[in-house]
Amino acid sequence: MKFQLYSKLYQEALTYDDVDMYIGERGWQEWMDDYGEDNVQQITSILKSIFNLAHSTIKEMRETHKLGRAEFCRRYFKKLRTVENWDAGIVDTPEDQKMMIGYSFFIEDMQRNI
Repeated sequence: MKFQLYSKLYQEALTYDDVDMYIGERGWQEWMDDYGEDNVQQITSILKSIFNLAHSTIKEMRETHKLGRAEFCRRYFKKLRTVENWDAGIVDTPEDQKMMIGYSFFIEDMQRNI
C-alpha cells in the first residue's frame, strides 16, 4: 500500500473512536479491488492495523514491535531525549512524524504476513 492511501485511511481513522465503526463505514473502496472480494478478512485486518496505529502512542508502537528506545532512535534518527519525552507524555509526538513512523511499522507487518 502506498503512503498516500495509508495517510488517507490513517487520517480517517483519527476521526473515529471505535474500530468497528471505522471499518463498517468504509464501504467497498477502489483500493480494495487489489485484494479481491474474497479477501474481506485481509482488508479488515489492514483497516484494524491502520486504526490501531493511528490511536497508538509511539511508545505503544515500539513495544508492540519489540523495539527498544535505542534501536528506535537509530532507526528513525531521533534523539533519545526526544523519545523519552514522547514516552513520558511530556511532549506530544508531531502527528506527521507519528503517521510516517506508523507507516513503516505497517509496511513491516504487511511484509511479514505475505
